[in-house]
Amino acid sequence: MNKHEIEDNEHDVLKGGLAEEHHGSDSNKASSSFSFDDMNYALHSALLILGRIMQRLLDGYDSLFAISEHDMVTLHKNLATHYRKKGNLAKAIESLKIVTDANPAALKGKLGLTLAEYFILNNSYDDAKLILRTYIKANPTSSEAMVLLGNIFLKENDIDNTIKCYEDSLKCNGKNHFVLFRLGTLYDKKKEHKKAIDLLKTAVTLAPEELKYHQHLGFIYESIGDHANAVPHFKKVMELEGEKMTHKVSG
Repeated sequence: MNKHEIEDNEHDVLKGGLAEEHHGSDSNKASSSFSFDDMNYALHSALLILGRIMQRLLDGYDSLFAISEHDMVTLHKNLATHYRKKGNLAKAIESLKIVTDANPAALKGKLGLTLAEYFILNNSYDDAKLILRTYIKANPTSSEAMVLLGNIFLKENDIDNTIKCYEDSLKCNGKNHFVLFRLGTLYDKKKEHKKAIDLLKTAVTLAPEELKYHQHLGFIYESIGDHANAVPHFKKVMELEGEKMTHKVSG
């Protein structure tokens, strides 16, 4: 082997070594690259799973403090009652409106009737009338709502509408002696004495111990000159007053 052959062989060996070294470097790079991607994937998966676990934990935590619709209504009704007893009608109304604003259909139920009563006590008659009309439309046989609406008209001195509401209520509940009495006094003011007498006689029959029913009926009889029919009612008034005084003394 001459000098040139030796140099060529050395060159080939060197070239092969470099090629092998380069191939090994590429393999290491590929191995390193695969390991890094795999790590990213694993980390992403772990974060995703952890996120879901955390969401479920948070949902479970929220559910511990979640309030059902029924409980929410009860809570605000109790708050309204509390404020009403304290004389804070504005806060009582605010508590109930939180419920009715969230669920307007609640105005068609007992809650609407309560809110109307609070508005009446607060002298907010227009608000009360609006609610009562909504309630009556949904509950056309509610004599209670009709009486409340009639009471508002009476406070506004709207006698005709008061009479209409009271008469509508009696169609639903003809045994409400207090409405019969009030309606009788209204007809008396209108000088319609026969209607007034008939209504008050019915009221007296349903509630014979109500002193003011007998008293007013006696006055109406006297106003039309019927002294004979007035006397028994005035006697009854004296009897009831005597019993009342006896109860006070004995008590």
